Amino acid sequence: MINQFKMRWPVGAVSVIVMMLIAGCATQSSIDADLNQSQRKAYQNWRIQRKKAERADTTRASLHVGNKHKKGKQPLITGQLNMPSAVRLALIYNRDLQSAIEHKEYARGRVVQSLGVYTPTVKVDANYRRPEKVNSFEINGRSIQVGFKNNYSLQVDVKQPIFKFGDFAAGLKGAHLYKALTDKKIQTAAANTIYQTDQAYLNVLLLKQEYEVNKQQVALSDSMLQDARNKKKFGTASNFNLLRAKVQLSNDRTQMFRSKNNLEQAKAKLYRVMGVSQNSNVELKDTLQYKPTSVNESQAVKKALINRPDLDAQLLNVKLQHEAVVRAKGAYFPGISAFFRNVWAKPSPFIQTRDNFGRIYNVGLQLNWSLFDLSREGNIKEEKSNLRQQKINYLDERAQVLYDVHSAILGMQNASKSIKAQKLTLKQAKEGLRLAKVGYREGTQDQVSVIDARQSFAEAKLNYFQSLQNYELAHLKLLKATGQLRFHVKNKPQNVHSVDFQK
Repeated sequence: MINQFKMRWPVGAVSVIVMMLIAGCATQSSIDADLNQSQRKAYQNWRIQRKKAERADTTRASLHVGNKHKKGKQPLITGQLNMPSAVRLALIYNRDLQSAIEHKEYARGRVVQSLGVYTPTVKVDANYRRPEKVNSFEINGRSIQVGFKNNYSLQVDVKQPIFKFGDFAAGLKGAHLYKALTDKKIQTAAANTIYQTDQAYLNVLLLKQEYEVNKQQVALSDSMLQDARNKKKFGTASNFNLLRAKVQLSNDRTQMFRSKNNLEQAKAKLYRVMGVSQNSNVELKDTLQYKPTSVNESQAVKKALINRPDLDAQLLNVKLQHEAVVRAKGAYFPGISAFFRNVWAKPSPFIQTRDNFGRIYNVGLQLNWSLFDLSREGNIKEEKSNLRQQKINYLDERAQVLYDVHSAILGMQNASKSIKAQKLTLKQAKEGLRLAKVGYREGTQDQVSVIDARQSFAEAKLNYFQSLQNYELAHLKLLKATGQLRFHVKNKPQNVHSVDFQK
């Protein structure tokens, strides 16, 4: 019998191992198949959106937000897009902001968890036991059984905390402080989303202007090439002049293609910040404009210190850490709680020789007091050190706020001066190009003079638009620095299908 077992055991073990391997392979193949199916579905959705975007009319005034909103889905937007509409969409669909909003539920959980120190805990333990053989012993040839075949028990434990220094008040207060901190972090995330969206939008506007300037350069180079060909027919231009015109046209076309690629890249980044589909197809409705704004630095600092949500968040971190120190010091004091235990069992827990249900209960008070605990001392030192660090971080954050305000104001002032200077330069460069064209037609200016004048005019236009963008960015930084880039953000995205955001 022993030999037979030894022969069968390896076969059984091998069978079990083979079955486990087959099951493992099947599981892995099913996982791979599921992943492949999900990615194929994502690809099909991408193709559908791409076809819709190609058929879309981007010249219409309204902005269409396609695909009725579903959680986790990115909408396809088409039409004309202005900056406020871009911000609204970003506040709904930006993934970083959505992730920050989800922390509200975590904060609510912290509040509920903190209430546990006030409320009783109730535990139920049920048990059934049937031994293979009941123990017994013999006395004078008579077998006496100890225990029974069927054993049941049901135990209910109730524990009510009565006093615990630190945990009671500091725990609940800390949870509410954490909830307030989460709200401030959401406001900060919303402000960052607005800032990033406006920044990306302004970058697209600048690159759009750069592309238009390069298109004009190509058109001008093409006309110069035609002019060189005509002059060569009449013997007033050389092969060198013709070749130079061709090279200039080729260089300008290369620059135009490069600026077109940069523009598309900037649009893709804008879509990414907004949280919409990369297949979206929009035309930006706004333009770069100079709208001078007077700024009082004293008032700006006051607004910043009052309104900045990230500064409030850092101050809440200090308060939260202070409550952590209070809770750590609470370990010096005793904890008192009341308890109640009720047991129903068969055999009876009171007289265990009776094979029937019985009941027994205990009521009392429990005192826990740690008189010496070296880890407690270390924990208090750690929490106090963290508190000092949070205070330093708050002072550093406040200094950063003052720097942001001052830097933004300086940026606006410098950009304003640059706009005025570039406006004059642009006017002079335009007149210089006109004179160069006239001189070229009359034969008093050569081809090189026209190319130089045209290049100067293009650079002046780009510098002017760059100055406009710098001013808008500096003003945007000032709004962010003073805490004025805050919108009300709902917990759940609104149901948007086809909305005219321009109205």
